[in-house]
Amino acid sequence: MHKLIPFLFIIGLISSCNTDTVQTPKKQNTIQKGKPNFVYKTLPRLSRYYGKGIHFEDSSPYTLYSHNKQYYLKSFPYKHIHTSYGVDQCLGITFVYAQANDSLLYTIPRYFRINNTNLSNNGLHISYVNQHIYTKPLECNQVPIIFYNKDSLIKSYEYEDLITFPDSVYQESDWLYLSREDSISNWVSGNTVYWVEDTLYTITHNSKVLKFEVSSGNLFEQLNLSDYLTNLTHIEYPDSIAKIAHYQELDPLPLQLNGQAFQKSLATHLKLSIPSRKESMEKGHDPRYLYHFIHLSMFIHKDGSTSHPIVNARSGFLKNTSIELEKKADIYILNTKFKSPKLPYNLDKWRIEMQFSAKKTNKEIAAKEKQASDLIMCETDTISGVYIPKDLKDCMVQLDQMLDDSSKIKIKEGMPTHFGLGRWLRNNWGLWGGGRLACYFNEKGMDHADDISGVILGAYSMHLHQKPFHIDSLIKNLYQY
Repeated sequence: MHKLIPFLFIIGLISSCNTDTVQTPKKQNTIQKGKPNFVYKTLPRLSRYYGKGIHFEDSSPYTLYSHNKQYYLKSFPYKHIHTSYGVDQCLGITFVYAQANDSLLYTIPRYFRINNTNLSNNGLHISYVNQHIYTKPLECNQVPIIFYNKDSLIKSYEYEDLITFPDSVYQESDWLYLSREDSISNWVSGNTVYWVEDTLYTITHNSKVLKFEVSSGNLFEQLNLSDYLTNLTHIEYPDSIAKIAHYQELDPLPLQLNGQAFQKSLATHLKLSIPSRKESMEKGHDPRYLYHFIHLSMFIHKDGSTSHPIVNARSGFLKNTSIELEKKADIYILNTKFKSPKLPYNLDKWRIEMQFSAKKTNKEIAAKEKQASDLIMCETDTISGVYIPKDLKDCMVQLDQMLDDSSKIKIKEGMPTHFGLGRWLRNNWGLWGGGRLACYFNEKGMDHADDISGVILGAYSMHLHQKPFHIDSLIKNLYQY
């Protein structure tokens, strides 16, 4: 018989703006096993993001207690974000205290999301599982499991160390859903990361149970999920407490020392004109001009200074223009100082992000930029090493070459493709306005990537069924609904 006492604290979505305490009743909770009948479908809990399973969750400060309530940690992000597409918010700071006298034991220079974070009973070890990975410039987004001993990172695991991935990026992800035919499989299906005393358990997409020693971070055992569940008779778990802090934000952004608003002042420095909200809502972007999309982030410190600017400027296909704008914005940010900002949670610094679109103030220059960008775009046949088809017929040829037989059969049988293969086409074939295929469809009166990918995949399904199709008919049918 196998008896488990896991530390259950999966809190759920953090959305409150007030101080909340999430607590289970003060008794030992027991789940008895029903009939030992487990049926497996598909779902990785420990999984790289492949276009499925979007999660929205606020990153908020919180206090989390060890199982024995003798220690607690306070974790603060340097920015509140919606952790969409699995983005792990790790920029922040964490303090660990002894409950007896509230004395600070140590500090870790990162934030841990409340889900899947555990503080050991001796207060020395923190283990954390980031179940949802997405490519971002932050290194910590790429590490799914980490272990700390006090303020030192002692062990971390890459996804490739733990699980396998689909052979083709065009495939839909495999997702494992445990059947809910008895109470234990029902509980495990929703709690695939948990702690039993000094052991971390996590369940992977290929039906493995991984057991890690919390004190060392060592992976010491791997079990087949079916064997693991078969040996369970009941699960007992104690209560846990987590307190979510009152929501604070740096809003509005303080004025610069010169009294000007930052965004407008930056745009003026870059010789850009930001359309008003009313103009954007009523008219949208004027197709005669090139609009530059600016996304930036930076830290604001207690004294009003700034640091660590990250600027991404997209100027259509004018790469040199993008680079020039990024360099100018970097210099401007580093030379900017704000008026005495009151930072959230009394932290020493806070991270802000903003984005806006703007065209050159000189309309003649903006029009010439648009013409130059469009010319390059419509001649672009390769983006990031990926060949871009020239027309719908070429799309059929490329899909035939890219997809294996099993994928073709699934598409032929009607498998949904919008969020799997469809997303890959939109992002890699430049359907958001990034290559000659987009130009081809623009000339046919289509400019939205979702619609374009729908026509391509609809045509491909007909192609697999050996049915004739014509692009004009496909477009007409699409816009009839």
